Amino acid sequence: MGTAIIVLAGQSNAGRIAGEVQDALDATYGAGNYILVRAYSSGAPLTSARDGKTDWQTPGEMRAVIVDETVAALRATPDGYVAGVIWVQGEGDTDMSGTPADYAPDFHALMGEFRVGVAMALGNRLTGVEDAPVVISGLSDNAPAAPERQYWDAIQAELIDLGADNPGIVTVQPDAVLTAARITPAQMFADGLHYSDAASVALADSLVAALVQMETQGGGGGHSTQGTAGADRLVGTSGDDIFTVNHSGDSIVEADNAGIDLVRASVSFALRDYGMSLENLTLLGTADLSGTGNGANNILTGNSGNNALNGAWGDDVIYGMAGDDTLQDTKGTDTLIGGTGDDVYFVDDANDVVIEYKGQGHDLINSFVSYRLWADAPEVEDLILTGSDNIDGAGNGYDNHIIGNAGANFLDGARGRDLLEAGGGADTLMGQAGADTLLGQGGDDVLYGDHEDGASTTFAGQAFRLYQATLARAPDANGYGFWTEQLADGANYFNVITGFVQSPEFQATYGSLTDDAFIEMLYNNVLDRASDPNGKAVWQAYLDDGATREFVVSHFAESPEFQRMMQQELEAWTRALGPDDVLDPGAGDSTLSGGDLSDSFVFRPSSDGTHIITDFEEWDVLDLAAFGYADANAARSEFYQHGDDLIFDDEGVTIILQDTTMDSLSEQGLMI
Repeated sequence: MGTAIIVLAGQSNAGRIAGEVQDALDATYGAGNYILVRAYSSGAPLTSARDGKTDWQTPGEMRAVIVDETVAALRATPDGYVAGVIWVQGEGDTDMSGTPADYAPDFHALMGEFRVGVAMALGNRLTGVEDAPVVISGLSDNAPAAPERQYWDAIQAELIDLGADNPGIVTVQPDAVLTAARITPAQMFADGLHYSDAASVALADSLVAALVQMETQGGGGGHSTQGTAGADRLVGTSGDDIFTVNHSGDSIVEADNAGIDLVRASVSFALRDYGMSLENLTLLGTADLSGTGNGANNILTGNSGNNALNGAWGDDVIYGMAGDDTLQDTKGTDTLIGGTGDDVYFVDDANDVVIEYKGQGHDLINSFVSYRLWADAPEVEDLILTGSDNIDGAGNGYDNHIIGNAGANFLDGARGRDLLEAGGGADTLMGQAGADTLLGQGGDDVLYGDHEDGASTTFAGQAFRLYQATLARAPDANGYGFWTEQLADGANYFNVITGFVQSPEFQATYGSLTDDAFIEMLYNNVLDRASDPNGKAVWQAYLDDGATREFVVSHFAESPEFQRMMQQELEAWTRALGPDDVLDPGAGDSTLSGGDLSDSFVFRPSSDGTHIITDFEEWDVLDLAAFGYADANAARSEFYQHGDDLIFDDEGVTIILQDTTMDSLSEQGLMI
């Protein structure tokens, strides 16, 4: 059977009973015949705030410690296998900063990450970690500090439910154990939260006994069955069995409700072929295999090949491991963990969980429900909405490719250089930050390059002029984007000016100026000339009467004279930054807003419909190259002015450039 490796994890009480756990394991396995991995911390809450306790582990550090310590033990023990986890934790999450509703999901995520991390580190070695049992120590209602903890009862309920609702988890209730050991409530605790020596002995004995009873590798009355190289008939027992399948002709005989069974298969295998009698499946080797679950709550684990894993029904946990895997489920609330490789996920329930780590490949989620990569799968790159429901999709900080479905979708690229493609419905596409490409389709679509209301363009000139007025220079791209965003989001203009005049750069150059010198500086920076006596006297009077310097800056920066002076510089500077968003609406009526910077609006004869561009700026580009005009004059002949709007009308394509004239459509702004 090999050497059992038991992981003791959690926080301070885990450390306090570690010696007693070792004594109980000595009595069970024999001293020296097992490995105890100590992976606990003095403080390790899953959901509570740490309040400056830098020695307390974060959930990420907890995972790293458990994974690293277990991997080290397995590597040092060639015949070792993970016999189980003993979890003594929870009291740290009972204070007022805890969130009990998050405890079970966070616990499952931690255990899932632990299993994946260990399995990936060991490659194709069979370690037992995929379905190793977990024994949880509940909380004692007799703890002196329990009445002071706001969420003691709630976390206790979560710990109990974890054992009741999950076949691979058992929760031991300390009060029942200690009462049976004739330990009174007064004898149970050494202080408000920590067990006495006598209580630690009794609790450790019970936790180890529960683990041994659950152990799937030869324990619990189970049986390990492996066939020959040919087609074999493998017969299980009433306990927790392990079947090793190495031939497509192998068959399994197992009764329903006869333990928690595991199939290890080096060929494609479907648990559903055996009804509900088998629970878990691990694929072996490097071949590209498929694995399918059944109606039970399955654990499916891929190998290092390219696997197609389908949980079928039930609330399943699916591990892709290495390779380019496809992970999906027909029905239920599932946890899908891809591992390394370019993985494809199918999400059909809003409560499905996708776990993908940084640098593990270029991954894709196909979702039948609204999905936000930034919140639900921050390390996944691409998203396709499937079906015909009216659902939404959002990206994250990567360069995402997001595709809509046949319904009416709202697609939000978030950060990054994104490609957004509408589906067949009336869709809204919003690129947000980054240089994005937005492609409409057959529906009546709305395309926003940056912001939903396109308002950022209104403030681009204000931000640009403030740099010149206060710092006597053109903006840097990041700063320009930040201040334009602030103004577009409703920041008070005078507060923004305060940010400029109180900046270290301004203070280093102009911070000690008198009012007289301050006014002269504005004349030089803004109007590129010395002040005139009358004008300077007016501004001096304003300051003498209590006006702020921000007030004076605002009038200089927004003066008609300065706006005219800066227009060509703003256009040249914006074009020099290069192209930003590309908006291609396709066929159907559309509304387009490029937002900040130099955007391209692309049309072709197949873009039939009426398209409204709400914010065409001097630095934007209207791309009509697909129409094949001989020259600019031929293209311009298809435009006419209607009130404040410039309208293009040719080959069934109508483009309305709101608040635009032919004079503002420069040679650089028209691509033919």
